[in-house]
Amino acid sequence: MELQFFPTDISYETNINGKAAIQLFVRSINGEKVCIIDQNFEPYFYVIPVDTALIANLIEYISKIIYVDDKSRYYVTKTELVRKKILRKDIDAIKVIVNHPSAVPEIKREIKTLSSVKEIREADLLFVRRYLIDKEISLSSLTLVEGEIIERNDLDIDIVIKSNDIRQDLSPDSIQNLKLLAFDIEVYTLENQYPIDKRDPILMISLVGNDGFKKVLTWKRFPTTKDYIEFVNDESELLIKFRDLLIEYKPDYLIGYFSDGFDFPYIKARSRIKNISFMVNNSGLKIAMKGGGTTAKIKGISHLDIFKFIKNIMSGSLRLDNYSLNNVALEVLKEKKLDVRPDMIGAVWDIGGQEIEKYCEYNLQDSVLTLKLAEKILPNIEEIVRLVSIPPFDVCRMGYSQLVESYLIKNAKNFGELYPNKPDRGSISNRRMQTYQGGFVFNPSPGLYENIFVFDFLSLYPSIVVSHNICLSTLLNEKEENAFETPDIISENNSISKYYFTSKYEGFIP
Repeated sequence: MELQFFPTDISYETNINGKAAIQLFVRSINGEKVCIIDQNFEPYFYVIPVDTALIANLIEYISKIIYVDDKSRYYVTKTELVRKKILRKDIDAIKVIVNHPSAVPEIKREIKTLSSVKEIREADLLFVRRYLIDKEISLSSLTLVEGEIIERNDLDIDIVIKSNDIRQDLSPDSIQNLKLLAFDIEVYTLENQYPIDKRDPILMISLVGNDGFKKVLTWKRFPTTKDYIEFVNDESELLIKFRDLLIEYKPDYLIGYFSDGFDFPYIKARSRIKNISFMVNNSGLKIAMKGGGTTAKIKGISHLDIFKFIKNIMSGSLRLDNYSLNNVALEVLKEKKLDVRPDMIGAVWDIGGQEIEKYCEYNLQDSVLTLKLAEKILPNIEEIVRLVSIPPFDVCRMGYSQLVESYLIKNAKNFGELYPNKPDRGSISNRRMQTYQGGFVFNPSPGLYENIFVFDFLSLYPSIVVSHNICLSTLLNEKEENAFETPDIISENNSISKYYFTSKYEGFIP
């Protein structure tokens, strides 16, 4: 069968043969929630030999490498001699293809010890990222699969397809039929007291969908005419009902505001205390530490914490004192949260009665504002996804430098360039020890001024990089005719140096 769809999330599983299989979670153009299983892609990396004369022996040795531990068996499935570039210079490299993403670091470790190996490259690229780049698939863009329907009872999905061929449709169709679901939790809180997950229960959870769905789940009954309020018996049933609604609703994007930092870690902690399994698509809610903060991931559902995207990417244009939901909604939507005191919810809950309804309305409004903000900024997120071939989950959590690096890595393939490895801790420490004098900053004299004109040079540093062809691949050992010349560069020991970049060809980064 053939199916057109919009992919929204990507993962991988280990099949019965010990090989990795890509899982693409998608929304078909007919509205079904679908999982595409692609077993036709294997992880790989590149080995650069010291001498081309050693390649034959090196390939023979690498082809026989097997790593076995108590749980897994990792091995090289194939090797290929390929022609690549490093800083525009042609090189011979060995493409080492392995059976599983976890095999990459183990087999790389053994190859790295060989005296005939000069360098190993592109072993640090995540398997799902490699798949998206090589297949030229951008999540959120129209895609076509040819394959067969298979039975999978372990996935909470309408249809599962085993892929024979998958390719991106380059038509400019915008993303359609996606189901968005925003959520927010309210927990027991008293005045001047921050909630503690080991002590304070979750009192209510609100959910709002882009199809008109809205619900507030809570577990203390009171008289109400609000049809969106649903009562459960206790906190345990609240958590189970929330999980089951996610499975039933099958959202493509589950959207929160600071949900990485508060909502999901709190839900995870309370689920553990109540001994509740938070399983979706045969996988639990995963809370991980990343870059000094937490991330929350649900397999098959792209969890977007839009607070992070707004703070990392949009803050330059918003310029707010803080990025609370109320401040951002007021700035972007001209709407705000309901005017109740969240720190009094514990006291109101203890008393019970009609007053709890105000907090249900407050809880619902938070999800409404979160959904509206998401609908406003999703076109930006999806466009970045297309540019860098990174899943929306990750784009939401990246800063500008990470996005630029991802864009360069994606384009390295088109130029045949092997991108450099990430620096290790020692290299990072050495780089931080070497400092240079930065740009001149004029300190204005305090006072009252008139007739002020403000101007800015848009994208100053990228413009300098492009106009002066600044790249490692264009860096010269000595000055040549018509070369681009830097100003004097003063290092921390006051020594002065100067660099030159060729004008004869365009560098990769420019």
